[in-house]
Amino acid sequence: MPGFWGTEHANEYVREADVVLALATRFAETDFSSWDERFTWPVPGTDLIHVDIDSAEIGRSFPVALGAVADVAVAAGQLVEAAEAVPRRDLSDLAERVAGGAGRGLGRMAARGGSLDFPLRPERILEDVRTVAPADASSSPTSGWNKNGVAQGYRLPAEGVFLTPGGLATMGFGPAAAVGVKYAARDQRG
Repeated sequence: MPGFWGTEHANEYVREADVVLALATRFAETDFSSWDERFTWPVPGTDLIHVDIDSAEIGRSFPVALGAVADVAVAAGQLVEAAEAVPRRDLSDLAERVAGGAGRGLGRMAARGGSLDFPLRPERILEDVRTVAPADASSSPTSGWNKNGVAQGYRLPAEGVFLTPGGLATMGFGPAAAVGVKYAARDQRG
């Protein structure tokens, strides 16, 4: 996720983007940091395509090159169809670049997580949780540093799921989301 609670590599990609596609976001200040140029893209300079069901959100925080009022569940399928209709660009190295950026950030967090110093750092607690959590564990932190710290520093297992309250930052989201995951995926542990 971008912004001052986001990751370094996510912010790099957003700042360097020619186009940003924003689906169902209200551009909360913690995620997009409109007042701090280190953590946001250079609007103008980057074209923003914004799809949201609430017309009041489109263009509210950043100027849009294209805005669409739509249910993102419908619009996403239409965007996939449109993208498949044009010739593909060679992005064969993209997954490697994204993984490399994520790995560097998570590696720094993991290194801090190995510290036995007191008081315990959050990174240490996240690393300890990762060593005992099942590979298909779900993580559903509640609002505050919990969601931001986990998003920045928890190395989610390949089969794991991370659910966040995002910009709404709803207090008490975590336990309710965990119950919802368990109800929806009864065979999944965690």
